[in-house]
Amino acid sequence: MSIFSRISALLLATLLPWLSAASEADTLEPPVGACRLTQDERPRIGLVLGGGGARGAAHIGVLKQLEAMRIPIDFITGTSMGSVIGGLYATGMTSAQIEQQMDELNWNDLFIDQPSRIERRFRRKRDDDLDLFGPKLGYREGKLVLPGGVLAGQKVNLLLKRITLGQTQQEDFDRLPIPFRAVAADIITGQEVVLRDGDLAAAMRASMSIPGAFSPVPFGNQLLVDGGIVNNLPVGIARDMGADVIIAVDVGTPLFGRDELGNLFDMVEQLTNLLVVQGAAAQTRLLRAEDTLLVPDLSDTLTSVDFEKFRDAIPIGEATALAQSDRLLPYSLSEADYRTYRRALLDCRNPAGVIQWVRLNNQSVYSDDMILSRLGITTGEPLDFDELDRELAQIYGLGFLREVRYRLTEENGQLGVVLDVLPDPRAPNFIEYGLTFISDANDNAFNLRFGLLKTDIDELGGDWRTVVQIGEEPALFTELYKPFQARAPWYLTARAEIRRDQFRVFEDGERQAEILVDQAQLEFSAGKEFGNSADFSVGLRLGTGESEVSVGDLGIPNVEFDLGEWFARFRYDHLNDLFFPDTGGFGEIELLGESGTLGADTNFRQLTSTYFYNWLVRDRHHLLLGGTFNTTIDSNAPIYGEFRAGGFGNLSGLEFNELSGQHLALGIAGYRYSLNSGGLFPAYLGGTVELGNVWNDRSDISFDSALLHGSLYFGYRSPLGPLYVGVGFGEEGDGTFFIRLGDVFSN
Repeated sequence: MSIFSRISALLLATLLPWLSAASEADTLEPPVGACRLTQDERPRIGLVLGGGGARGAAHIGVLKQLEAMRIPIDFITGTSMGSVIGGLYATGMTSAQIEQQMDELNWNDLFIDQPSRIERRFRRKRDDDLDLFGPKLGYREGKLVLPGGVLAGQKVNLLLKRITLGQTQQEDFDRLPIPFRAVAADIITGQEVVLRDGDLAAAMRASMSIPGAFSPVPFGNQLLVDGGIVNNLPVGIARDMGADVIIAVDVGTPLFGRDELGNLFDMVEQLTNLLVVQGAAAQTRLLRAEDTLLVPDLSDTLTSVDFEKFRDAIPIGEATALAQSDRLLPYSLSEADYRTYRRALLDCRNPAGVIQWVRLNNQSVYSDDMILSRLGITTGEPLDFDELDRELAQIYGLGFLREVRYRLTEENGQLGVVLDVLPDPRAPNFIEYGLTFISDANDNAFNLRFGLLKTDIDELGGDWRTVVQIGEEPALFTELYKPFQARAPWYLTARAEIRRDQFRVFEDGERQAEILVDQAQLEFSAGKEFGNSADFSVGLRLGTGESEVSVGDLGIPNVEFDLGEWFARFRYDHLNDLFFPDTGGFGEIELLGESGTLGADTNFRQLTSTYFYNWLVRDRHHLLLGGTFNTTIDSNAPIYGEFRAGGFGNLSGLEFNELSGQHLALGIAGYRYSLNSGGLFPAYLGGTVELGNVWNDRSDISFDSALLHGSLYFGYRSPLGPLYVGVGFGEEGDGTFFIRLGDVFSN
């Protein structure tokens, strides 16, 4: 059982004592029209699909077998994953179509709210450089604001919307091809809520909103969460809709045995399961002799969170239904009658048609122009759902939004789109936090940081961030970012910073001294973003500082100095992930000059450049190729301006920053294998091969003097940031063990 599932179970167990199972059932006489057949000559059959997370994939197998037996379905009720599978089937989709949709999903990506990093605004990509990895806390009116759930469900909602609108835009669930009910719970009152009309995708999304895992779904004055906590197998609702015969499918998680209750989390999960199982048992007691209960045996196949294994549950669902064929076949239709039944379902579909108008309901801090500049819906044409999903991802990538969603509605006989842009309830002020930890054979370095981010500077996405760092290298900076256009903006930044850096001096691989460099700087820059993938900026840095030998004595004097620098920088970032990327590239080139005319004590110029690219070559196999070349044009940079090598990915067999010099060249090739293809926190095994060195004279730079190093490591995307644990080694016998928590690349 995953940590994520255990946390959800703990939250559920905390909430359940306050939840009641008040019923909100209704009786339905199904409408009869051009698309609806009467059922006078046969019993009306209700299909009840229970909740169970990934185990709900067995519902698809049951549907496949019911289709093979030519058994018609007249009503569907569902809870949680049962509402998703049932809602899709109610639109007229076949089991094969539902299976194909599920098979094409990237489950890892689906349960991460953030859009692909490639779609994020360039400014928001730079957030990754700050080692601030924990979930943000809101700060409003003197109070901390916690997130309503780990996930807002942005991608889940868009997926369900795209699938359902391709079949029907009907908001009366009685008039779907198959009348449908989804079961949710009001987290405020604990009452059962039976969803019978409205946005079908939103109803399905609400029914599967596990408290603590997904944010509740607002619905009028109610806040809706997973219906499994009040009615995980809604038999009674199907009966009240008018079903004469019930086929119920229970895929709930079974109880632990005595020997399986090993710890506190197991006990809490058992408590949750007891309450859900007892509720399902109460519903099964409503079944009659003519009804059929199907319970697929999934205990040894997958848990409720094993979505990557969903295919394994489908044949089990088929086999379970087939084993009950003697009870089900009496309700089978002839081939001709079943074809007529299926045609009637197809006639009931009314997929989205031509869009005549667009309306924006923008509740965010961003201007309407900011939103509309990323939206390209063309009136007079049908919706392009794939393109709309990409555009909404771009809007969501602006950051600090809870959800970006759309709905279709008719006004004056014309079909239109209403786009809702909802702010993050924690906005506009966020408290951020993170840490870095570096450890090798001889040393440890630990830094803890806290930040305050203000996001309502203007309507164009301006922000003001202040970060304080305590630990080995204390620092404080504050930065104001001010854009001037709605899309691909010109911008200005102003930054003030004080910090302490530690520089270690080595001779023949042995540490001889440590130097502390304290600096205070002001930086001003102007730049332009190019889409979401690049920017160019120029700027000035002014400051003062001093260096002091804190350990050892190599005759290095203590120095006070003034800074005055100009820089011009181009950055390209098309990575889908900065730390464990599957695809894309990252590059940066900067020309920097320290000049006496700007008040500096020294004059030197440097050119720095880096680029690397990543491939997902096959399934779980990843490759990385890249290189860095940094040079001091006049070979005269002071110690605080020298380039450094040593540590993971940067001549891994050496201690962190063991080498320093005026010039650096490094090439790297890496391989990484995904140990687990699912879950919120994936893990990897990998290795690197690195070739490079540092030099003080440009004439010394040569391939023959380059050092060959490499590493083997375990990587893990922890809640506190990327974690790397491994060993580094070099051709001359250099070797070290390292632990690195935090960003490897941007620093």
